[in-house]
Amino acid sequence: MNAFGLSPISVPREELPGGLYRSARSFYDYVIDAVEMRSMLPSADSGVLGDRWDSTTFARQLIADVAGDSRLGGRTQIYGCGECLDIYCGGIAAVIVRRGDRIEWSRIERFDMQYRDAGEHVVAELAFTTLALGPYEFDFDEYRMSLARFLG
Repeated sequence: MNAFGLSPISVPREELPGGLYRSARSFYDYVIDAVEMRSMLPSADSGVLGDRWDSTTFARQLIADVAGDSRLGGRTQIYGCGECLDIYCGGIAAVIVRRGDRIEWSRIERFDMQYRDAGEHVVAELAFTTLALGPYEFDFDEYRMSLARFLG
C-alpha cells in the first residue's frame, strides 16, 4: 500500500524566448510515498487541484465519485496545462478505480493532441503514451481525507 498526500507548489513566471512566458501558478501536487509526483514526470504540467479555481469536480473524479472526462476514455486527468488545464493542451491521466477500502491509480499516461488528414479534413485526436509510473494503491479513508478540502 502506498502513502498519499498533497503538497502546495508555487511556480514563478518563466520568461521564454521571443517575448513569450509561462504564467506563475500555484497548485497542489500529489505526494506518493514521500515523493512529489511532479518530480517523476517528463513535463512541467500543473496539478488539477488549486485554491484559485474550483477543484471540486476534479476532486470528485479523483475519489472515483463521478466519471472523468469522456474524451479520456475511462481515464481521469491528474495534471494539465499550467495555463488553462484543458486536456487539449496536454497533461497526465490515470485510470482511477475504487475497490472497497482502497483506491488504485494505474495506466498513468501522458496525453497530447495528434492531427491527421482524413480526406480533405484535419482530424484532431488525443494520443496517449504510457509512463513508467505505478500502479499505486492507497487506503481510501486516508486518500479521501487528503482531498477533503476540495470536496466542498
